[in-house]
Amino acid sequence: MALFSDEEVAARAAEIAKRIDAELQKLRESGGMKSVNQAYKAYRLETSGRGERVLRYDEWMRRYRADLVRQAAAALREL
Repeated sequence: MALFSDEEVAARAAEIAKRIDAELQKLRESGGMKSVNQAYKAYRLETSGRGERVLRYDEWMRRYRADLVRQAAAALREL
């Protein structure tokens, strides 16, 4: 099992973030954001149903992207 330093994980996470951004841009350009938009709609309905404040789409997307990067970084630690 390979162990990565915090710096190595951060560098690889930055690379992954760039790849995620590129993939999201491809999805936007090709009209492939349907599943992401459905996830936002489900979040919005659930959150408003509880009477809580709903994040705007751009803020929700920023958090969605950050979660993807965190998940990828966590996976690197497990390699």
